[in-house]
Amino acid sequence: MSSLAADLVYEIKNVSDPAISPDGQRIVYTRSWAERGETSPATRSRLMLADLNSGKDIANAAEREFTRGNADSWPRFSPDGRMLAFLRSEQPGEPRQIWVMPADGGEGRQLTGAPKGVQDFSWSPDSGRIVYCADTEPAAGAAAGKEADGPRVVEVNRLRYRHDLQGWRGDAHYHLFVTEVASGAVVPITRGDWDDFGAVWSPDGAMIAFISGRRDDRDSRALTEAYVVPAGGGDAECWSGGLTGVGAVAWATDSMRLVAVASDDEEGMVLWQGWLYVLQADGEPRRITDDKQRPALGGGPGAARQPEIRWTADGRILFLGEHKGQSFVYQTSLEGRETRQLWGGGRLASGLSLDGTGQWAALSSSSPAHPSDLRLVNLGDGESKTIAEPNSAFLARRPPASLEKFSFERAGRQIECRLWFPPDFDAQSKYPLVL
Repeated sequence: MSSLAADLVYEIKNVSDPAISPDGQRIVYTRSWAERGETSPATRSRLMLADLNSGKDIANAAEREFTRGNADSWPRFSPDGRMLAFLRSEQPGEPRQIWVMPADGGEGRQLTGAPKGVQDFSWSPDSGRIVYCADTEPAAGAAAGKEADGPRVVEVNRLRYRHDLQGWRGDAHYHLFVTEVASGAVVPITRGDWDDFGAVWSPDGAMIAFISGRRDDRDSRALTEAYVVPAGGGDAECWSGGLTGVGAVAWATDSMRLVAVASDDEEGMVLWQGWLYVLQADGEPRRITDDKQRPALGGGPGAARQPEIRWTADGRILFLGEHKGQSFVYQTSLEGRETRQLWGGGRLASGLSLDGTGQWAALSSSSPAHPSDLRLVNLGDGESKTIAEPNSAFLARRPPASLEKFSFERAGRQIECRLWFPPDFDAQSKYPLVL
Protein backbone atom coordinates (compact mmCIF):
# COMPACT_ATOMS: atom_id res chain seq x y z
CA MET A 1 0.00 0.00 0.00
CA SER A 2 1.39 3.41 -0.98
CA SER A 3 2.15 6.00 1.68
CA LEU A 4 -0.77 8.21 0.62
CA ALA A 5 -3.19 5.27 0.53
CA ALA A 6 -2.07 4.14 3.97
CA ASP A 7 -2.49 7.67 5.32
CA LEU A 8 -6.03 7.84 3.96
CA VAL A 9 -6.92 4.53 5.60
CA TYR A 10 -5.27 5.02 8.98
CA GLU A 11 -5.22 8.77 9.58
CA ILE A 12 -8.65 9.94 8.39
CA LYS A 13 -11.20 9.89 11.23
CA ASN A 14 -14.97 9.96 10.86
CA VAL A 15 -17.52 11.91 12.91
CA SER A 16 -21.11 10.65 13.12
CA ASP A 17 -24.16 10.10 15.36
CA PRO A 18 -24.36 13.57 16.99
CA ALA A 19 -26.54 13.86 20.11
CA ILE A 20 -27.10 17.25 21.75
CA SER A 21 -28.40 17.28 25.33
CA PRO A 22 -31.92 18.64 25.95
CA ASP A 23 -30.46 21.74 27.65
CA GLY A 24 -28.08 22.31 24.73
CA GLN A 25 -24.97 22.29 26.94
CA ARG A 26 -23.29 19.06 25.79
CA ILE A 27 -22.83 17.18 22.55
CA VAL A 28 -21.82 13.52 22.42
CA TYR A 29 -20.86 11.96 19.11
CA THR A 30 -19.12 8.93 17.60
CA ARG A 31 -15.54 9.17 16.38
CA SER A 32 -14.37 6.18 14.31
CA TRP A 33 -11.05 5.24 12.77
CA ALA A 34 -9.03 2.31 11.44
CA GLU A 35 -6.16 0.83 13.43
CA ARG A 36 -3.30 -0.98 11.80
CA GLY A 37 -3.70 -4.74 12.11
CA GLU A 38 -1.49 -7.67 11.27
CA THR A 39 -3.65 -8.75 8.33
CA SER A 40 -6.22 -5.98 7.82
CA PRO A 41 -7.35 -2.69 9.37
CA ALA A 42 -9.39 -2.96 12.56
CA THR A 43 -12.32 -0.52 12.78
CA ARG A 44 -12.68 1.27 16.11
CA SER A 45 -15.26 3.74 17.40
CA ARG A 46 -15.60 5.67 20.65
CA LEU A 47 -17.91 8.33 22.06
CA MET A 48 -16.58 11.86 22.37
CA LEU A 49 -18.00 14.69 24.50
CA ALA A 50 -17.92 18.39 23.67
CA ASP A 51 -18.77 20.45 26.75
CA LEU A 52 -20.52 23.72 25.91
CA ASN A 53 -21.13 24.90 29.47
CA SER A 54 -19.05 28.01 28.81
CA GLY A 55 -21.73 29.10 26.35
CA LYS A 56 -22.31 28.70 22.66
CA ASP A 57 -19.05 30.47 21.80
CA ILE A 58 -17.44 27.09 21.36
CA ALA A 59 -14.12 28.03 19.78
CA ASN A 60 -12.43 26.50 22.81
CA ALA A 61 -15.07 23.93 23.75
CA ALA A 62 -13.64 21.23 25.98
CA GLU A 63 -13.59 17.95 24.05
CA ARG A 64 -12.66 14.57 25.51
CA GLU A 65 -13.19 10.85 25.20
CA PHE A 66 -16.43 9.88 26.95
CA THR A 67 -16.15 6.10 26.60
CA ARG A 68 -13.22 3.71 26.23
CA GLY A 69 -14.79 0.88 24.28
CA ASN A 70 -13.59 -0.33 20.90
CA ALA A 71 -17.02 -0.27 19.25
CA ASP A 72 -19.24 2.38 20.85
CA SER A 73 -21.78 4.31 18.75
CA TRP A 74 -25.23 5.94 18.48
CA PRO A 75 -25.39 7.95 21.74
CA ARG A 76 -28.77 9.36 22.82
CA PHE A 77 -29.59 11.50 25.86
CA SER A 78 -32.64 10.65 27.93
CA PRO A 79 -35.40 13.31 27.73
CA ASP A 80 -34.64 14.44 31.31
CA GLY A 81 -30.96 14.85 30.36
CA ARG A 82 -29.71 12.66 33.21
CA MET A 83 -28.73 9.49 31.32
CA LEU A 84 -27.00 8.58 28.08
CA ALA A 85 -27.74 5.37 26.17
CA PHE A 86 -25.52 4.04 23.40
CA LEU A 87 -24.70 0.88 21.44
CA ARG A 88 -21.60 -1.18 22.22
CA SER A 89 -19.97 -4.36 20.96
CA GLU A 90 -17.62 -5.59 23.66
CA GLN A 91 -15.57 -7.67 21.21
CA PRO A 92 -15.14 -7.34 17.43
CA GLY A 93 -17.92 -9.19 15.65
CA GLU A 94 -20.12 -9.53 18.74
CA PRO A 95 -23.74 -8.24 18.64
CA ARG A 96 -24.29 -4.62 19.68
CA GLN A 97 -26.19 -4.07 22.92
CA ILE A 98 -27.64 -1.00 24.61
CA TRP A 99 -25.54 0.41 27.42
CA VAL A 100 -26.55 3.25 29.76
CA MET A 101 -24.47 5.60 31.88
CA PRO A 102 -24.90 8.92 33.73
CA ALA A 103 -24.86 11.84 31.30
CA ASP A 104 -22.15 13.59 33.33
CA GLY A 105 -19.86 10.53 33.14
CA GLY A 106 -19.27 7.39 35.14
CA GLU A 107 -19.47 3.65 34.74
CA GLY A 108 -21.57 2.21 31.94
CA ARG A 109 -24.03 -0.62 32.43
CA GLN A 110 -25.18 -3.14 29.82
CA LEU A 111 -28.96 -2.98 29.54
CA THR A 112 -29.87 -5.51 26.82
CA GLY A 113 -28.76 -9.00 25.92
CA ALA A 114 -30.42 -9.52 22.54
CA PRO A 115 -28.91 -12.71 21.02
CA LYS A 116 -28.38 -11.12 17.60
CA GLY A 117 -27.92 -7.54 18.76
CA VAL A 118 -29.77 -4.22 18.78
CA GLN A 119 -30.18 -2.08 15.66
CA ASP A 120 -31.68 1.16 16.99
CA PHE A 121 -33.59 2.50 19.99
CA SER A 122 -35.67 5.39 21.36
CA TRP A 123 -36.21 6.73 24.89
CA SER A 124 -39.65 6.98 26.46
CA PRO A 125 -40.67 10.55 27.37
CA ASP A 126 -40.44 9.78 31.11
CA SER A 127 -36.85 8.50 30.65
CA GLY A 128 -37.78 5.22 32.35
CA ARG A 129 -38.00 2.88 29.34
CA ILE A 130 -36.39 2.31 25.97
CA VAL A 131 -37.97 0.76 22.89
CA TYR A 132 -35.45 -0.98 20.68
CA CYS A 133 -35.26 -2.91 17.42
CA ALA A 134 -33.50 -6.29 17.66
CA ASP A 135 -32.64 -8.91 15.10
CA THR A 136 -34.55 -12.00 16.23
CA GLU A 137 -33.65 -15.61 15.79
CA PRO A 138 -35.60 -17.50 13.11
CA ALA A 139 -37.82 -20.43 14.01
CA ALA A 140 -35.89 -23.51 15.06
CA GLY A 141 -34.18 -25.11 12.08
CA ALA A 142 -35.54 -22.66 9.51
CA ALA A 143 -32.97 -21.01 7.22
CA ALA A 144 -30.30 -21.40 9.86
CA GLY A 145 -28.47 -24.31 8.29
CA LYS A 146 -28.85 -27.88 9.54
CA GLU A 147 -25.96 -30.05 10.52
CA ALA A 148 -26.31 -33.59 9.23
CA ASP A 149 -24.14 -36.61 8.58
CA GLY A 150 -23.53 -35.42 5.01
CA PRO A 151 -22.85 -31.97 3.56
CA ARG A 152 -24.24 -28.89 5.31
CA VAL A 153 -27.63 -27.94 3.89
CA VAL A 154 -29.12 -24.43 3.93
CA GLU A 155 -32.88 -24.29 3.59
CA VAL A 156 -34.47 -21.26 1.86
CA ASN A 157 -38.15 -20.63 2.58
CA ARG A 158 -38.68 -17.12 1.17
CA LEU A 159 -37.77 -14.94 -1.79
CA ARG A 160 -36.05 -12.25 0.26
CA TYR A 161 -33.62 -14.47 2.11
CA ARG A 162 -30.76 -11.96 1.80
CA HIS A 163 -30.68 -8.16 2.02
CA ASP A 164 -28.39 -5.52 0.51
CA LEU A 165 -25.57 -4.50 2.88
CA GLN A 166 -26.55 -7.29 5.28
CA GLY A 167 -26.13 -10.50 3.34
CA TRP A 168 -27.83 -13.68 4.47
CA ARG A 169 -31.04 -13.11 6.46
CA GLY A 170 -32.90 -16.37 6.01
CA ASP A 171 -36.07 -16.28 8.13
CA ALA A 172 -34.69 -13.80 10.68
CA HIS A 173 -36.73 -10.66 11.39
CA TYR A 174 -36.33 -7.33 13.14
CA HIS A 175 -38.86 -6.76 15.92
CA LEU A 176 -39.51 -4.25 18.70
CA PHE A 177 -39.01 -4.70 22.43
CA VAL A 178 -39.42 -2.38 25.44
CA THR A 179 -37.00 -2.57 28.34
CA GLU A 180 -37.17 -0.96 31.76
CA VAL A 181 -34.01 1.07 32.35
CA ALA A 182 -33.93 0.42 36.10
CA SER A 183 -34.61 -3.32 36.11
CA GLY A 184 -33.73 -4.45 32.58
CA ALA A 185 -37.07 -6.27 32.27
CA VAL A 186 -38.03 -6.76 28.61
CA VAL A 187 -41.46 -6.93 26.96
CA PRO A 188 -41.82 -7.90 23.26
CA ILE A 189 -44.00 -5.38 21.39
CA THR A 190 -44.18 -6.83 17.86
CA ARG A 191 -43.90 -10.25 16.26
CA GLY A 192 -44.71 -11.78 12.91
CA ASP A 193 -43.30 -12.74 9.51
CA TRP A 194 -42.02 -9.24 8.70
CA ASP A 195 -39.53 -6.60 9.85
CA ASP A 196 -40.35 -3.77 12.30
CA PHE A 197 -37.92 -0.90 12.91
CA GLY A 198 -37.51 2.87 13.35
CA ALA A 199 -39.60 3.09 16.54
CA VAL A 200 -40.38 6.45 18.18
CA TRP A 201 -42.34 7.05 21.39
CA SER A 202 -45.36 9.39 21.48
CA PRO A 203 -44.91 12.46 23.74
CA ASP A 204 -47.68 11.26 26.09
CA GLY A 205 -45.93 7.89 26.47
CA ALA A 206 -48.99 5.87 25.42
CA MET A 207 -48.08 4.82 21.87
CA ILE A 208 -45.11 3.78 19.76
CA ALA A 209 -44.92 4.52 16.03
CA PHE A 210 -42.69 2.43 13.79
CA ILE A 211 -42.04 1.30 10.22
CA SER A 212 -42.86 -2.14 8.86
CA GLY A 213 -43.59 -3.99 5.63
CA ARG A 214 -46.60 -6.23 6.20
CA ARG A 215 -48.36 -6.42 2.84
CA ASP A 216 -48.96 -9.75 1.20
CA ASP A 217 -46.43 -8.99 -1.55
CA ARG A 218 -43.68 -7.90 0.86
CA ASP A 219 -41.30 -10.60 -0.37
CA SER A 220 -41.42 -9.39 -3.95
CA ARG A 221 -41.72 -5.60 -3.46
CA ALA A 222 -39.83 -3.27 -1.14
CA LEU A 223 -42.88 -1.57 0.37
CA THR A 224 -43.16 -0.16 3.90
CA GLU A 225 -45.90 1.36 6.05
CA ALA A 226 -46.17 3.43 9.24
CA TYR A 227 -47.83 1.66 12.19
CA VAL A 228 -48.83 2.70 15.70
CA VAL A 229 -49.02 0.24 18.61
CA PRO A 230 -49.79 0.70 22.34
CA ALA A 231 -46.58 1.10 24.33
CA GLY A 232 -47.45 -1.99 26.36
CA GLY A 233 -48.04 -4.11 23.27
CA GLY A 234 -51.17 -5.03 21.33
CA ASP A 235 -52.57 -4.73 17.83
CA ALA A 236 -50.72 -2.36 15.50
CA GLU A 237 -52.74 0.05 13.36
CA CYS A 238 -51.56 1.24 9.94
CA TRP A 239 -51.62 5.04 9.60
CA SER A 240 -50.13 5.33 6.11
CA GLY A 241 -52.79 3.81 3.88
CA GLY A 242 -52.30 4.86 0.25
CA LEU A 243 -48.55 5.38 0.53
CA THR A 244 -46.08 2.91 -0.97
CA GLY A 245 -43.06 3.58 1.22
CA VAL A 246 -42.25 5.12 4.61
CA GLY A 247 -38.66 5.89 5.61
CA ALA A 248 -38.95 7.78 8.93
CA VAL A 249 -41.63 8.94 11.38
CA ALA A 250 -41.89 11.54 14.15
CA TRP A 251 -44.72 12.56 16.49
CA ALA A 252 -46.60 15.83 16.85
CA THR A 253 -46.56 17.20 20.38
CA ASP A 254 -50.27 16.34 20.75
CA SER A 255 -49.54 12.60 20.24
CA MET A 256 -52.39 12.52 17.71
CA ARG A 257 -50.50 12.90 14.45
CA LEU A 258 -47.29 11.81 12.77
CA VAL A 259 -45.03 13.42 10.22
CA ALA A 260 -43.42 10.86 7.93
CA VAL A 261 -40.84 10.80 5.17
CA ALA A 262 -42.82 8.81 2.63
CA SER A 263 -43.69 8.27 -1.02
CA ASP A 264 -46.80 7.44 -3.03
CA ASP A 265 -44.81 6.49 -6.14
CA GLU A 266 -45.57 2.89 -7.11
CA GLU A 267 -42.37 2.64 -9.18
CA GLY A 268 -39.95 4.54 -6.93
CA MET A 269 -38.38 4.07 -3.52
CA VAL A 270 -38.67 6.46 -0.59
CA LEU A 271 -34.92 6.13 -0.04
CA TRP A 272 -34.28 7.92 -3.34
CA GLN A 273 -37.13 10.45 -3.30
CA GLY A 274 -39.50 11.08 -0.44
CA TRP A 275 -41.71 13.90 0.76
CA LEU A 276 -43.08 14.89 4.15
CA TYR A 277 -46.61 13.67 4.87
CA VAL A 278 -48.87 14.25 7.85
CA LEU A 279 -50.51 11.01 9.07
CA GLN A 280 -53.28 10.35 11.56
CA ALA A 281 -55.46 7.43 12.54
CA ASP A 282 -58.70 8.56 10.91
CA GLY A 283 -57.55 10.52 7.84
CA GLU A 284 -55.79 10.26 4.50
CA PRO A 285 -52.05 11.04 4.33
CA ARG A 286 -51.45 14.66 3.32
CA ARG A 287 -48.25 15.80 1.61
CA ILE A 288 -46.75 19.07 2.87
CA THR A 289 -43.45 19.38 0.91
CA ASP A 290 -42.62 19.45 -2.79
CA ASP A 291 -39.74 18.49 -5.09
CA LYS A 292 -37.51 21.40 -4.06
CA GLN A 293 -35.88 19.27 -1.38
CA ARG A 294 -35.47 15.61 -0.48
CA PRO A 295 -35.75 14.75 3.23
CA ALA A 296 -32.64 12.89 4.35
CA LEU A 297 -32.88 9.22 5.23
CA GLY A 298 -30.34 6.86 6.71
CA GLY A 299 -31.77 3.58 5.42
CA GLY A 300 -33.59 0.61 6.90
CA PRO A 301 -32.60 -1.75 9.72
CA GLY A 302 -28.94 -2.64 9.79
CA ALA A 303 -28.05 0.48 7.78
CA ALA A 304 -27.44 4.08 8.85
CA ARG A 305 -29.91 5.49 11.38
CA GLN A 306 -32.28 8.37 10.72
CA PRO A 307 -31.48 12.04 11.33
CA GLU A 308 -33.90 13.61 13.80
CA ILE A 309 -37.20 15.15 12.68
CA ARG A 310 -38.84 17.53 15.16
CA TRP A 311 -42.46 18.72 15.25
CA THR A 312 -42.36 21.61 17.71
CA ALA A 313 -45.10 22.83 20.03
CA ASP A 314 -45.57 25.99 17.95
CA GLY A 315 -46.29 23.99 14.78
CA ARG A 316 -42.90 24.08 13.07
CA ILE A 317 -41.48 20.90 11.52
CA LEU A 318 -37.67 20.79 11.39
CA PHE A 319 -35.83 18.27 9.24
CA LEU A 320 -32.59 17.60 7.38
CA GLY A 321 -32.87 17.52 3.60
CA GLU A 322 -30.89 17.74 0.39
CA HIS A 323 -31.04 19.90 -2.72
CA LYS A 324 -28.67 19.58 -5.69
CA GLY A 325 -26.15 17.53 -3.76
CA GLN A 326 -26.02 19.79 -0.71
CA SER A 327 -27.59 19.45 2.74
CA PHE A 328 -29.83 21.96 4.49
CA VAL A 329 -31.84 22.13 7.69
CA TYR A 330 -35.40 23.04 6.66
CA GLN A 331 -38.44 24.35 8.44
CA THR A 332 -41.97 23.76 7.20
CA SER A 333 -45.45 23.87 8.71
CA LEU A 334 -48.51 21.69 8.94
CA GLU A 335 -50.08 23.65 6.09
CA GLY A 336 -46.91 23.30 4.02
CA ARG A 337 -47.30 26.80 2.62
CA GLU A 338 -43.59 27.55 2.88
CA THR A 339 -40.49 25.43 3.39
CA ARG A 340 -37.53 27.58 4.45
CA GLN A 341 -33.82 26.85 4.55
CA LEU A 342 -32.51 27.58 8.05
CA TRP A 343 -28.92 26.49 7.46
CA GLY A 344 -26.75 24.68 4.96
CA GLY A 345 -25.13 24.61 1.56
CA GLY A 346 -21.63 23.67 0.50
CA ARG A 347 -21.58 20.41 2.45
CA LEU A 348 -23.36 17.09 3.04
CA ALA A 349 -24.74 16.27 6.47
CA SER A 350 -25.42 12.72 7.64
CA GLY A 351 -26.69 13.31 11.17
CA LEU A 352 -28.90 15.88 12.91
CA SER A 353 -29.79 16.26 16.59
CA LEU A 354 -31.84 19.08 18.12
CA ASP A 355 -31.89 20.43 21.67
CA GLY A 356 -35.06 20.67 23.75
CA THR A 357 -36.03 24.07 22.34
CA GLY A 358 -35.36 23.30 18.68
CA GLN A 359 -33.07 26.34 18.46
CA TRP A 360 -29.70 24.59 18.52
CA ALA A 361 -28.68 21.75 16.20
CA ALA A 362 -25.66 19.45 16.15
CA LEU A 363 -24.72 18.07 12.74
CA SER A 364 -22.10 15.68 11.42
CA SER A 365 -21.11 16.79 7.95
CA SER A 366 -18.45 16.82 5.25
CA SER A 367 -17.35 19.22 2.55
CA PRO A 368 -14.73 19.11 -0.23
CA ALA A 369 -12.21 20.76 2.09
CA HIS A 370 -13.20 18.91 5.29
CA PRO A 371 -13.99 15.20 5.00
CA SER A 372 -15.72 14.90 8.38
CA ASP A 373 -16.55 17.39 11.12
CA LEU A 374 -19.11 18.29 13.77
CA ARG A 375 -20.96 21.60 13.74
CA LEU A 376 -23.19 23.52 16.13
CA VAL A 377 -25.89 25.57 14.39
CA ASN A 378 -28.13 28.31 15.73
CA LEU A 379 -31.32 27.74 13.75
CA GLY A 380 -32.55 31.18 14.76
CA ASP A 381 -29.98 33.04 12.66
CA GLY A 382 -28.30 30.23 10.68
CA GLU A 383 -24.87 30.86 12.20
CA SER A 384 -22.72 27.78 12.70
CA LYS A 385 -19.37 26.93 14.24
CA THR A 386 -17.09 23.92 14.08
CA ILE A 387 -16.97 21.87 17.27
CA ALA A 388 -14.74 19.00 16.17
CA GLU A 389 -12.48 18.75 13.14
CA PRO A 390 -10.39 15.63 13.75
CA ASN A 391 -8.66 15.67 10.36
CA SER A 392 -7.29 19.23 10.42
CA ALA A 393 -3.70 18.17 11.17
CA PHE A 394 -3.75 15.54 8.42
CA LEU A 395 -5.19 18.01 5.88
CA ALA A 396 -2.47 20.52 6.72
CA ARG A 397 0.08 17.90 5.61
CA ARG A 398 -2.01 16.44 2.80
CA PRO A 399 -4.10 19.24 1.24
CA PRO A 400 -7.32 17.96 -0.38
CA ALA A 401 -8.32 18.39 -4.01
CA SER A 402 -10.28 21.51 -4.92
CA LEU A 403 -13.76 21.33 -6.43
CA GLU A 404 -15.34 23.24 -9.30
CA LYS A 405 -19.05 22.86 -10.11
CA PHE A 406 -20.63 23.76 -13.42
CA SER A 407 -23.64 22.88 -15.58
CA PHE A 408 -24.29 22.38 -19.25
CA GLU A 409 -27.38 21.65 -21.33
CA ARG A 410 -28.05 18.60 -23.48
CA ALA A 411 -31.39 17.76 -25.13
CA GLY A 412 -33.12 20.44 -23.09
CA ARG A 413 -31.82 19.16 -19.75
CA GLN A 414 -29.43 20.87 -17.36
CA ILE A 415 -26.67 18.46 -16.26
CA GLU A 416 -24.64 19.39 -13.19
CA CYS A 417 -20.97 18.41 -13.14
CA ARG A 418 -18.16 18.38 -10.61
CA LEU A 419 -14.49 18.66 -11.51
CA TRP A 420 -11.78 17.94 -8.95
CA PHE A 421 -8.32 19.50 -9.28
CA PRO A 422 -5.17 18.14 -7.61
CA PRO A 423 -3.96 20.23 -4.67
CA ASP A 424 -0.92 21.52 -6.60
CA PHE A 425 -2.86 22.21 -9.81
CA ASP A 426 -1.10 24.38 -12.39
CA ALA A 427 -3.30 25.67 -15.20
CA GLN A 428 -0.27 25.72 -17.52
CA SER A 429 0.31 21.99 -17.15
CA LYS A 430 -1.55 18.95 -18.49
CA TYR A 431 -3.03 16.25 -16.28
CA PRO A 432 -4.75 12.90 -16.88
CA LEU A 433 -8.56 13.00 -16.52
CA VAL A 434 -10.51 10.26 -14.78
CA LEU A 435 -14.15 10.31 -16.00
